[in-house]
Amino acid sequence: MSRERVRLPERWSGRWARVYGLALALFGSMTPAGAQTCAGVEVRVNVQTAVLGTAVATQIATSQAGLLALDEVNRANILSALKVMTMQQSVSGDAALTTEKQAGEAAAAAIVSARQAQEVVDAKTRYEATGYRACGNVSKAAGFFGAVENKADTRRTILGDAVWKPGGYGDPADWISLSQSGPFDASTLFGGDAAKAAKYISFVMGPPDPAAMTAGNGIAAQHAKLRKAQMDSTKSMSAFVMADVASDFRTGGVVEKMRALDAHWVGEDGGETWAASIAGQSERGVLQDAVRMEAANIATLALQIKTSTREEAVTAALLLARVNRALEREGQASEPPAVGRGR
Repeated sequence: MSRERVRLPERWSGRWARVYGLALALFGSMTPAGAQTCAGVEVRVNVQTAVLGTAVATQIATSQAGLLALDEVNRANILSALKVMTMQQSVSGDAALTTEKQAGEAAAAAIVSARQAQEVVDAKTRYEATGYRACGNVSKAAGFFGAVENKADTRRTILGDAVWKPGGYGDPADWISLSQSGPFDASTLFGGDAAKAAKYISFVMGPPDPAAMTAGNGIAAQHAKLRKAQMDSTKSMSAFVMADVASDFRTGGVVEKMRALDAHWVGEDGGETWAASIAGQSERGVLQDAVRMEAANIATLALQIKTSTREEAVTAALLLARVNRALEREGQASEPPAVGRGR
């Protein structure tokens, strides 16, 4: 492209001329500036404008894409951070809840364990006080009860060993052979040997009545049967009482078991051991021992009443024997019909 030389006004000279010349040189080297003096400047301006617009649009698009990408990255980072923070908060919350729950469970378990331990201690303290040697007392009371239960069988056995039987007959020689060696002492009934007591009772009861004395149906036979019934009624009472006494005092019998039960509290020291032991027990142990002692007292009282009843029966039998003896003597001095009426 050719350029025309620019002529400066004559009045411009010196330094200003040089500045102007330099400016023209600078602007002359630029294509758009030079285009002002060339034909078709509008086309070139439009082309340059379009190029500039494209460059600007491209730059804007590039910047926008970069900004969008950066925004997406930042947004993703923010979302990731939010997720992490939410997860951390959730985990922290769960951990806190779990910790609190476990702490509560541990505290509850500790409280329950403490209460159970306290209840166990209370129960142990409360129920370990069972009185003075409760197991020994129970076994002795059971032994006494067993002796009372077995007394009837023992008495029946003792009576069964006697040669004489109420309403029975036999050979007097058998009684004589068995009674020659005794025993002949009434203390045998209290000695504890049931076999010796049975022999003593057999000796006291005497020989059995011979069957020949009641043979026939005459008046003498009927009189003999009546007399035997009278004698047997008196002797049976005596035999029963003696057998009852022997069964009470036999080894392992009612009296021995009752003495053992009483000795549980009294003992050989007069009850000092029991008193010292019960002093250290709780009120429950004292009350239980008091109940057991009262039960033993009732059993002893029942045994005493039975003994008194037995004594009354013996007294009645003795009175009956005396009355029969008196009637017998009166009958011997009177006529047979009078004797029959007396009997």
